[in-house]
Amino acid sequence: MPIVIENGVTIEGGISITGGSVPTSPINLDMIATYLRNYTTTLSTSGGLRNPEFYEYALDGDEYSISDGGDDMFDGGNYTAPYLLDNTTFLNDSDMNTPPALSYNTLTTAISDTNFNYVSLGYADNRRPLTMLGTRVGVGLPIGFQKAGNLGSDGGGSFVDGNLYTGQTLNNFTTYAWYRQSYGQSSDPACCDLYILLGHAAWGSVFGTTTNALASNPRSEQGGLFYTYGGSVTNVLAITTLLSKNPGAVSRQLDAPTIQQIVQNYTYLIGQALGI
Repeated sequence: MPIVIENGVTIEGGISITGGSVPTSPINLDMIATYLRNYTTTLSTSGGLRNPEFYEYALDGDEYSISDGGDDMFDGGNYTAPYLLDNTTFLNDSDMNTPPALSYNTLTTAISDTNFNYVSLGYADNRRPLTMLGTRVGVGLPIGFQKAGNLGSDGGGSFVDGNLYTGQTLNNFTTYAWYRQSYGQSSDPACCDLYILLGHAAWGSVFGTTTNALASNPRSEQGGLFYTYGGSVTNVLAITTLLSKNPGAVSRQLDAPTIQQIVQNYTYLIGQALGI
């Protein structure tokens, strides 16, 4: 008689394991990131992920945040974390502990907050705009990103946010996208956080409720979040990227069509990377 231990493990002249498999995601973050890194410095008008008149903010902090960025873009900002399982948010915070803040120097898939898989498009080697990709393994769990930090505009200038896509299909991806942007303060560059959620039939993606939130003073605080949650949410790809525009541009604001083109390019390139 074989000896049954538990979870399908038996001993009978050896050990065989027939149960207790660990859930995995069908979204291959490493394959996507490797492909997208080829387009981080290509302008969106040429099929890439960088907006025209892009401001090449300095990486003058560390892999978790930007100190100033040059031209007073930040007073410590771009702390990035998943939307957390315990619902903790950092919208009005000037910084964030590590963890939950994620390292932009994470070049192969890592795990945070129990089951949030993430990878960056890079930190050094001019990998700007700084970009993070992530997804959760499991069903019914929140999927998305949040940011914290202080903007150098200190409450001046102008602010705009808005939904770019609310479930439309782009290049076979169900697409949700939202942005928040501070701009027009003296000679400061525009600071624009773009958040994207993508689903695909090949992944078996399911969306729930999709929502966003802002810091109480978005002209001086970078805080923002965008995520999907509830029901049977599963296999959704979250992206956040830090766009910016030169302070010397005629209009410092990135307009919605420019940002929409970047979202469209993400869907096209990810489809190319995965052959879906």
